[in-house]
Amino acid sequence: MLIVVKNGDRSLYDYLTRSMTEVEGVHVIVDGRLADRRRVARPVRGERRQGDRRQSREVLDSMGCSFVRFGPDDGVAQAG
Repeated sequence: MLIVVKNGDRSLYDYLTRSMTEVEGVHVIVDGRLADRRRVARPVRGERRQGDRRQSREVLDSMGCSFVRFGPDDGVAQAG
């Protein structure tokens, strides 16, 4: 599981990092994005993608952080 804390909430990050130290497979990170990449909506000529390549993941946004669950065979490298 990955816990992504909103940028600027250092106290929540510190609390979750301490709380999840002993929990195997849980990683806590701070969201590094400063803003959404697309600030202005621009018209598009046509959709070039043939389908959605993203894998569906359980993402819950609550209490100033997001929880992302990964399955055992999702191909995501383990953080060391």
